[in-house]
Amino acid sequence: GAGGSNGDGELDQEFLAALPEDIRNELIQQNRAQRAAAAVPRPDPSSAAEMDSASIIATLPPELREEVLLTSDESVLATLPPQLLAEA
Repeated sequence: GAGGSNGDGELDQEFLAALPEDIRNELIQQNRAQRAAAAVPRPDPSSAAEMDSASIIATLPPELREEVLLTSDESVLATLPPQLLAEA
């Protein structure tokens, strides 16, 4: 294949056989490193830990927190701890 690869990350054996041993060994090591790196799962930002509603509301300035609490529906209010519910 082009560049000594057969398209699926494997090195072409005929291509390798035609190379000097030191270059062949270097290519094999590079290929193994690339395949190992590709096997490591990448962090998924969409699965990052999300702040819960109470934590978000608690970080707001008092006037904004009051507005959020006044306009939140019952399902949000039901998840809040007593100290925030007292402000609602």
